[in-house]
Amino acid sequence: MKTTNTTRRMTWGMICLTLLFVGCTPVPLYDGPPGYNFEAPEKLIMRESLLEISGITFHHGNADTVLAINDEDGKLFYFPIREKKAYSTRFFKGGDFEDVAVFKNQIYTLRSDGTVFSFADSIDRKKSEAKKWDAAFPEGEYESLFVQEPANKLITLCKKCESGKHQIQGYSLDLSDTTLTNLQPFGIDLDGLPSLEKKIKKAFQPSALAQSPITHEWFIISSVHKTLLVTDASWKPLASYALDPHYFNQPEGIAFDDAGHLYISNEGNEIQNGNIMKIAYTGQTAH
Repeated sequence: MKTTNTTRRMTWGMICLTLLFVGCTPVPLYDGPPGYNFEAPEKLIMRESLLEISGITFHHGNADTVLAINDEDGKLFYFPIREKKAYSTRFFKGGDFEDVAVFKNQIYTLRSDGTVFSFADSIDRKKSEAKKWDAAFPEGEYESLFVQEPANKLITLCKKCESGKHQIQGYSLDLSDTTLTNLQPFGIDLDGLPSLEKKIKKAFQPSALAQSPITHEWFIISSVHKTLLVTDASWKPLASYALDPHYFNQPEGIAFDDAGHLYISNEGNEIQNGNIMKIAYTGQTAH
């Protein structure tokens, strides 16, 4: 009987010890989409001239050089990842520029009022002559721009526009029409994602968007809510993820490289320079 009681005590002790360790196992607070670990991103520090970095892209997915737009300068910056120097091209005088995209040999930038600028892509130029499309998109406030290939579409999501309840209003322009007049509206219905918090669903404000070259899902950032929204290729919401403010203090730009690695840029402040967080793609499947 004594042996039986001892065995029982040892068994219960092992169970309690196991439960203690299980209870102490850290639970991830900030998970990410399948294939991405948001708990350990790689930080790329930007130059002081890119303190207010508001949008990023790559030249057709080539991750050797980041193309970045500074909020107020009217300059496009070329930031070679393995070099300390950043190059720039001035395309316009000061303005509230929010995002940048590449189509063939042309750079497209977006001003917050929906005005679009385009100019030739060249890292060697100090100044470029830009073509301007006043109010290419309807009245509203905009921060996101993306070129979808091979559809040849220039896409934006409105940050603040007149739209339906729990709706994100989007627009696309056909880049094969050089007049940029073939405007096509579309919407994202956030009611299709019950898990999204009501306060975010009510006022989701897109800051940047990009389409995965692997899954073709759309990744959309709302800086004010520090939230990443993922939709399928047809804009149906799939999931949302809270972004850790320790790494994403002011996320304003997003881009993928050809390998599917994800890059999210943050504006700097008086304490730190702007930066880009790289989240490696591990080869997992889509949602």
